[in-house]
Amino acid sequence: MITLAHDVLFQQPTTFTAKTHHATPNAIIAKLKTFWKERWWKQNLPSQSGWNRMFAFAEQYLPRDAMRSSPISVDQWVEVNKRYGSKAARGPDSMDRRDLQWLLPGLQESLVNLMNHCERLEQWPDALLAGFVYPLPKKPEGTTAGDFRPVILYSMVYRSRSSLRAKECLRHLEKLVDHHQFGFLPGREAVQVWFTIQAYLEVSILGGQDKCGWVTDIQKAFENIPRDPIRWLSKKLGIPSRIVNFWHNFLDNTIRYFSLHGVVGQAMLSNSGYPEGCAMSCFRDGSCRFSLPSLPPSILSTGHTGLLRGQF
Repeated sequence: MITLAHDVLFQQPTTFTAKTHHATPNAIIAKLKTFWKERWWKQNLPSQSGWNRMFAFAEQYLPRDAMRSSPISVDQWVEVNKRYGSKAARGPDSMDRRDLQWLLPGLQESLVNLMNHCERLEQWPDALLAGFVYPLPKKPEGTTAGDFRPVILYSMVYRSRSSLRAKECLRHLEKLVDHHQFGFLPGREAVQVWFTIQAYLEVSILGGQDKCGWVTDIQKAFENIPRDPIRWLSKKLGIPSRIVNFWHNFLDNTIRYFSLHGVVGQAMLSNSGYPEGCAMSCFRDGSCRFSLPSLPPSILSTGHTGLLRGQF
């Protein structure tokens, strides 16, 4: 109910907007949880039959090459842990970068053997499943839950292992994709997409040719990409089953906690999407591109100009 003073003048029809401000950490976390829960835990996941067209295309056209991968070595583990800077944040297990970098050789080997053993079993230890979610603003004036990016901070053990395997998988994908695919691949970056389109347009203007095209953008892509098709595509592209299954075992069991100004929210599970803050999610982005055929430059000369925003 809204009560207006008698001296307020308005004409019908009139629209009133009421804003509620949440200032305490607990209140903000509650709003964030409400917003992201329906995106992380979907009541109705897409059926596999809905992806049959993509699977049929993959069976017919996708390149195939088995990825060569061996158990993680101590030397690889030591090298990947050197990437942490002095300001690298601790994960939920409170392990610091120096705990990994200064670990005694015998303990380094034991930790690596444990990781390889868990990978063979395709099951993550419960102690490494937790992650703190830190809402980072997408824009300075962000005020709603959707204006913040839910970046997840996992343990350094998971981040090191995830980074190591992601680099191997992306190097494998780099051998399979054509020169029109960018983003997260070795020696490439997403900005090259726009440089390439700019070059095509400049050539068309100089040659007096008309060009048009379209751009797609998946809203909340990290949360809306289903897992089963990516798992299937990854194996079809030659990624070893033990790596793919071990990764998805983590995704299906990871526990997320919103953290804000020292206040930690309630545990949240997820059955959809890929966490922002996991290096293997970058490999997910590369695998997802194979769900559509590689489009030649001539595609720019057909279709309709516009922006298509889709959602799975």
